[in-house]
Amino acid sequence: MKKVTKQQLRKIQLIELQILKEFDKICQKNNLKYILVGGTLIGAIRHNGFIPWDDDIDVSMPRDDYNKFVEIQKKELDKTKYYFQSIETDAEFGLLFGKMRRKNSIYSESTCPLDEKKQGIWIDIFPIDKIDDNRILAFFTFQKIFYYKTIIAFKQNYKFASKGVKKIIQTIIKILSKLYTLESAKKKYFSTIKQTNKKNSNKVINHGGTYLLKEITDKKYYENITTHKFENETFNIPKDYDEYLTQIYGDYMKLPPKEKQVSNHLVEKIKLPK
Repeated sequence: MKKVTKQQLRKIQLIELQILKEFDKICQKNNLKYILVGGTLIGAIRHNGFIPWDDDIDVSMPRDDYNKFVEIQKKELDKTKYYFQSIETDAEFGLLFGKMRRKNSIYSESTCPLDEKKQGIWIDIFPIDKIDDNRILAFFTFQKIFYYKTIIAFKQNYKFASKGVKKIIQTIIKILSKLYTLESAKKKYFSTIKQTNKKNSNKVINHGGTYLLKEITDKKYYENITTHKFENETFNIPKDYDEYLTQIYGDYMKLPPKEKQVSNHLVEKIKLPK
């Protein structure tokens, strides 16, 4: 794993900020809803910018807006600087959310099988799906999606840096994945997503999020949106950000121990654009 210097990290953050500005521009022009999430939202509230050791940007969008963005970016994205990856646009891509990347850059991860030329510096764009209000039904829907998304990742040769129970479950799914082709797993995934988004529910979930069932939140966070400062720019966040962040992270204003103030990405190679 390659160690990222403070100077490199800051340059990477500023490149990601430019990608976010391009993303925001397309969303504002086309009335697409999104919010900052994850460490990016914590950074906005706690630091008015990046968490000092964070090396990526996370945003999420309701599924309908995400699907529209996937199509709109084909025409409106500045292709001289950026490119977009998703399971809908790249046959080799095995994640179920999108990545918008900087051309002429490399920030490759050991867990990703893509050629390093297709692993530019990125921001993550997560689709948000409806899920049952009933906790028991939501649990089974979550498990079903987790099952298919893990099979797709294995079929595309992605690796996992999981531990404990999660690693055991993924190992079992890897064995069961032999029962599927890539296309049949994708078909099952999209069929399940389509069904869940027809539900008349108040709950939504980020199936690509790190915190699993904690990612189930109220849909109001995507309906009641305001803006907040992030690196001297302004971007969308939920109005009830404190409630949202507390649900997922607890005391998000408290800094983690020094030894945990590091990136979670296993970086293999870094190349900054000229």
